[in-house]
Amino acid sequence: MDNIIYSLKILGLSHYEAEAYISLNKLISAKADEISELANIPRTKIYYVLKELDKKGFIKTNHGTRPLTYTVIPPFNAYNNKKEELIKKLNESGERLNGIYNNQINETQAPVWLINSSKNIINKELELIKESKKSVYITIGFLFENEDDYLINSLKKISNEIQIKIILNNEININGGKENIYEKFKNSELSNLEIFEKNLPPTKSLIIDGKEILNTFINVDDDNSIIPNTEIGIWNKYEEISKNYSNMFINDFYKLKENNK
Repeated sequence: MDNIIYSLKILGLSHYEAEAYISLNKLISAKADEISELANIPRTKIYYVLKELDKKGFIKTNHGTRPLTYTVIPPFNAYNNKKEELIKKLNESGERLNGIYNNQINETQAPVWLINSSKNIINKELELIKESKKSVYITIGFLFENEDDYLINSLKKISNEIQIKIILNNEININGGKENIYEKFKNSELSNLEIFEKNLPPTKSLIIDGKEILNTFINVDDDNSIIPNTEIGIWNKYEEISKNYSNMFINDFYKLKENNK
């Protein structure tokens, strides 16, 4: 019975109205005092309840009798009519809310920014590293000229309590030739650094505290050398996206760690 009352309330009935409608389904047609007694609704309230049920399309009032009698509208008809009315109202309100939401989205700055030029990208990387509180995760598939030195110097300035984990290519075309970046980072005397090698495409990712991420993409030639002025950085502060990237990095990192035991 509770489920029936709940469904009737969804269709817009009060508790007393639901009880009266259920009782009238048992009586089919009855006077107010009969409905009041069966539904356990005070007589002082029953006429108002029945008037509302009539207005809402659940019963029909027979005005040609004295005292008035009330006839139930079959549940199939009453439910279908109210259900269609409710769905129409939900669709209309949903469309209006979507309109409000879409208008607001157009006026709100999404937390994603494009960064052009290697200088601006490096500056943003160093800024994010400086602001880190818990973790710095980096994947390095390429580096700009002298960027390895900038990164190492920046990482040395943060707290030893901050986790630094790096996955990178062994050799990278940088500074006019190929350099063993792995050894350079490994010998950088960073006590909080863990680092592993992996064959990576020419991209970079910097994940800070699992809350923001800077991805950098660039075009390379057949020799995997950087093609100048093709770099683009995407700084993303969507925390859920950054968290997913962070989880993927950690899974990859510990697989490499296990394989290198």
